[in-house]
Amino acid sequence: MHDHDHDHAKAAGTGAVRGPGRRPAATAPGGLLGLHRDAGNAAVVQMLREAGHPYAGGTHRHGGQIHVQRYASGQVKSLASEQGVGPYFESQSPQGTLVPDPEQVSKHSVDHLGARTHDPFQQDVAEETGVEPDPPLGLPLRVAGDGSLAVHDTAREPKEFYATPGVIEASNASLEGVGSNYTLASRGAQISVEKPSGDGSVVLKRVQPQTRENPKNAESGFANLLKSECIDVARELMGGGRQTDVVLTGRDAMPWEDKTVDSVADGLADRAGAPQGAPTPERYGGALREHPEEMDTAAADLGVNKAAAPAVGEGYATVSLGQSAKLDFAQSATPEAKPQDIWGFHFAGVAALSANGEDRVTLENYTRTANSGDALQELLPKLVEEFKTKTAFPLLRPKGKPVPGGSEMDQVNKLLKELAGSAQRGTEEFRRLSEAKNEWNSKWFFRMYGSGAGQSFHEQQYDSGQGDFVNALTLRVRKRPQA
Repeated sequence: MHDHDHDHAKAAGTGAVRGPGRRPAATAPGGLLGLHRDAGNAAVVQMLREAGHPYAGGTHRHGGQIHVQRYASGQVKSLASEQGVGPYFESQSPQGTLVPDPEQVSKHSVDHLGARTHDPFQQDVAEETGVEPDPPLGLPLRVAGDGSLAVHDTAREPKEFYATPGVIEASNASLEGVGSNYTLASRGAQISVEKPSGDGSVVLKRVQPQTRENPKNAESGFANLLKSECIDVARELMGGGRQTDVVLTGRDAMPWEDKTVDSVADGLADRAGAPQGAPTPERYGGALREHPEEMDTAAADLGVNKAAAPAVGEGYATVSLGQSAKLDFAQSATPEAKPQDIWGFHFAGVAALSANGEDRVTLENYTRTANSGDALQELLPKLVEEFKTKTAFPLLRPKGKPVPGGSEMDQVNKLLKELAGSAQRGTEEFRRLSEAKNEWNSKWFFRMYGSGAGQSFHEQQYDSGQGDFVNALTLRVRKRPQA
């Protein structure tokens, strides 16, 4: 992971700024968003009503119904296409999973995708748990306010979205217009969902991405998009190349670099009346904490943070100010360093826009170099036991040789060399377990973001300080137009 902070600014136009982090082990987000994913829209509404939250009262309505957010929770009403056209819903695990493989030195392999097919009516849930889910039985979805888009609502990573033919056609036209290296392909399966407004149902087609030229699948069976890091995938969607601009309302575009990020953050703090003198992360984060309304107004004027609204073929970029220090001044004037890895930035390209322009579907991926971390940690005690058994000697060493020291990953590496009988074979086995770049290139996923309270890309990335960012700033980005 690279750590480009204020002391490491790069030259204009290089595209090298704060480095991306990695997602931790798969866990549902905390706070309101975590509850929403775990319990659904109705549970969150009830919780907010009990707390007296203004968005859960009778005055915040859409289509005659109370909603926490502009897009709504929904379920699959019916399958609109015949059976046998392929899976309807697939998702992947954010982390690789350990699986038995007796033919290998380690007796295991890592499933880097952890892909799973979901029953549209959740019968697989009943089979796995022995407990019938409460009705309605349809798989939980995020459905756009106008019903023209839907994405599986899950803490896992969805491998498709659903859209009307009109949305698919318009989105592909926009992608082609920016010279995108990706296109959207309808895969045959269709579903019917109720419109959140309650005025009928709509049929949506299953959509997945592919490269525009020579589309191929990885061994996983999913499209190989040739890139895995978030910024690279977004740039391919936005037309390729490494020249990226930040788009601000009412201003000329600025190059994506540290200087631009700091300029925008300081400008917002100026608008909120933040005192001068403090480093940018402290000044900007403090303004978010102490002057939230003024900062929201200033951000809306610039089209950043919650107001960032990229078009199809453009993207979002959420940035941490002060990544290396891990201090989130947006939460406290005297913050303690966060214990988890902090993301320098996360990019997401906009692949589709709802017919009413309110909801967006993004195509995302992120740095997967730690994708095998949890699996290798799970493997370590198994290797230790095998090593002890292999090196045990009656009377002299009944419990085997001492286990090699070092970090967990060092131990895994050393144990594999011991068990393989040679350093070369052990190194090859470690590499086989920990690296799978072609599979990572197929570990893309889709998310939906909206314009309602709590729905923006900015809010869901920052997650009220519970996510992987500090002093977060979200920008609209696009490929720099050719002169």
